[in-house]
Formats: sequence, C-alpha cells, structure tokens
Amino acid sequence: MTVIEGTEIERACAQLLGADFCARPGWRRSLDPHLLKRAFRERVFAVHPDRACSLGIPASILQERFVRLQRCYDQLLQFLSRPAAVGKGSSPNRTAPTHSPRTTSPKPPAVSTFYLGQRPSRCLKLGEFLCYDGHITQQDLFSAIRWQSRQRPRVGEIAVSFGYLDAAGINHLLELRQEARKLHEPLAEFARNQGYLSHFQWLAVLGRQRRLQKPIGDYWIERKHFTARQLAELVRDQRQHNWYYAEK
Repeated sequence: MTVIEGTEIERACAQLLGADFCARPGWRRSLDPHLLKRAFRERVFAVHPDRACSLGIPASILQERFVRLQRCYDQLLQFLSRPAAVGKGSSPNRTAPTHSPRTTSPKPPAVSTFYLGQRPSRCLKLGEFLCYDGHITQQDLFSAIRWQSRQRPRVGEIAVSFGYLDAAGINHLLELRQEARKLHEPLAEFARNQGYLSHFQWLAVLGRQRRLQKPIGDYWIERKHFTARQLAELVRDQRQHNWYYAEK
C-alpha cells in the first residue's frame, strides 16, 4: 500500500475541507468518512465538467479540477482506512477510526446515487435543491443542465436580432476572444468589455436569453419524473428554503 505522507494529507484536507479546517488543533481526529463524503458532494457541483456551459468555464479546466478533488478525496479515505494509523510515522494523537463492516472501505459517491446528507445552509437553485433533497441524482441534475444549455439561444444570435451586432462582428469577436485567450469568458461579457456592446445592450441580450430559455423543471416534467403539480410543490419548498436563508 502506498504510504501517504502527512503533508499530502494536509494538502488534500485543505483542498476538500478548506484551510480553516486544517488550522484547528487535532483536526486529524475530526476526519470522518461521512464528513468527507458530504464535503465531496458539495464541492463536486462547482467543478464537474458537465457544468462547463452553465459556469462559462472550459470543460478541460473543470476536468482538471474534478480529478484533483477526486484524488484528494481518495487520499483522505485511504488515510482513514489504514489499520496502522497509529503506527510508525503517524501522529501520536491519531486514533484509528472504527467502522462497521459496510463502511470499512468507503468509496466515492457515484454521480448516479442519491444524496443522503443535510441540505446546505444557503440559497439553492432548483436543480441543486432537488438533488440535495434526494429527489434526483447528481447525474439527473447534470443531464438537465446540459439539456437546458442546448435549449438556450445563443447570445450572438440575439445581439444580431436586436441589431446590436452583425454576423461579421460576431466572428470578429470570436477571433479576438481566442487571441486574448479568454475562451472562459462568456461572449456577451467579452463584447461588453471590448466596447462592442453597451451595458444596457448587454443586459438586454442576457435578459432576452433568460426569457427564451426553458425552465430547468421542464426537463423532468417532459420525462415524467415529476408531474407539473409535484414540481410546483417542490418549487414552493425551494423558495421557502431560500427565503429562510436569505433572511439570515
């Protein structure tokens, strides 16, 4: 078995749980498979390659971040599963964790599984709320995000329809963005920053795109995952959840 050095564990823990967690005295004793699983599931939403379109970040960058997060998660699970955790080279204050037979060798949660932890204490988008509430799997959510992205009209087409830009202008902006190595920057935002769109025009284009975009809930209704009435009740619960945390 590969021996995991203390510095590697600290780096992996800081990546998954944050530097503040590692600054606590005796933080190694606080590590627990359930804590790691919960943190991994919360962090994976921000780095999964399937969210490239919605985040405006190239999939290659998200893939790199996802792999790094997965590696840190695996390292920490391997550290906890070591039977000789109090042996040579380990911290003298570290006590070996006890596990039931079912959790002796914990594995990373598959994106096709349902979330079993607590909802995050923050406002959530509808898809996130449904996933964290155990109504859909992470894979269901990523599929819905891809579907919604495909339904979304392109900002360039909207800008042309409004008369703000023409086809030649769109192609020129695409070339400029590539030369500037800013492919991660949404086209409408890049056009505004380059002076091709005014702030008002930028807002108008994005507003039109949002109005024409199908609600993500339609994805699950079309696939008969929920009825319209069921989804309306879940939307009400989501708004109540967000209202509570928005007031804090």
